[in-house]
Parts: sequence; structure tokens; C-alpha cells
Amino acid sequence: MPECISNEAPDKHIEEVWYGLKTAIQNTYSGTNIPIPIDLEDVSSHLNILQSNQNYQEIEKQIVITIGQICRFYVEHRMSVYNCHILDVQIKRWNKVTEKYKFFEKQDIRNVIENCVFFYIYFKVFENYKKYTALVELFNNTDNMPQINKIIDISVKYNYPTILDKANNFFCVSTYINNKYETKFFKNTNGNKLISHLVSKKLLNL
Repeated sequence: MPECISNEAPDKHIEEVWYGLKTAIQNTYSGTNIPIPIDLEDVSSHLNILQSNQNYQEIEKQIVITIGQICRFYVEHRMSVYNCHILDVQIKRWNKVTEKYKFFEKQDIRNVIENCVFFYIYFKVFENYKKYTALVELFNNTDNMPQINKIIDISVKYNYPTILDKANNFFCVSTYINNKYETKFFKNTNGNKLISHLVSKKLLNL
């Protein structure tokens, strides 16, 4: 991986990341009875056309869309922590590529793409299933994706500030808490402060 922002074509690193991502998805679904929900060969063909035209902005858009879709499917299909870890590695690799080349938008998609945020909440919960038992139950008893307000309510009730912080990457948790408890938290107040204040005001019993 290059160590500084470069004007050179990022083809090699795009190919490496896409191959790793594609392989991870194929290996994940090969161990299930679920068909791969995305036509990976079609995506590959489209990326090859874009690459031949050096259309790197569209390549980035296509890869980000595909990662977001896969993140959602991993949650909906309740993929294992092991497979989530492999996907996480590939997402981090893509982030590193976008950091090093001027062609790409500099963003950590783990924190800005809604489906990715849900994926990382899911990954955190099942990686630490003994700690987050209430959220494990929510995921396991919900078809598709659980509602974000339910994730927040459970995280407040059972003192899961880290999950609140992850949810806050795309959903204003403070606004939701303010509306529910008639509080006046500032935007982006962290989970620990939210819960501590609710407890101190006797709005929450832990």
C-alpha cells in the first residue's frame, strides 16, 4: 500500500481490494444455503470497464455501493463473527486505498454509510455477545434490520454507551434522547455522558 497521496493510477490496489472483497463474500456464502445476493461477476465487469476508462470516481462509487449492500446482507443473513471480521479487514483495506490517492473522497465508510454503521454495530454486538445479550436477542428476533430507535432504547436501558456512539455516526442519538426524555443534550454527546446524565436526573435506573 502506498504511504502518501499519489498522482499515480491506483489500478493495482483497486484490483487487490476488489479481489479480496469478492473472495471474502464468495467464501462466506459458500458455507451457507443462501445464494450470494449480488452478481459479483457483473460488478467485476462493470469495474473493468470503468478501469479501462480510468474513471476512478465511478469505481469508488461502485465499490462503496457494493460494500454497503454486502454490509446489509451480512446483518440480515446473520453472518458469523469470523466472516464479519474478514469483511472488516477488506473494508479497512479499501479505506486505506482511498486515503492514499487524490482520485478518491477521503472518508471512512465504516462511519458514514448507514448499512456499514449497522454492520459494525452488529459485528460489535456478536463479537461480545455475553456483554450485549439484549441486543443479541433483538437482532435474532428481528427480520432483516432492526430499527435504530430500538437499538438506542436497549443501549440506554442496559448501559451500552459504545453502541450509542456507533449509532451516532449516522443518526442523531442526542435528538432522539431529547425528544424522548425532554432533555437538552448537544449534538454528538457521547454515550457515557448521555447515560450518566439520565441516571443522575433519575430518568433512568441501571
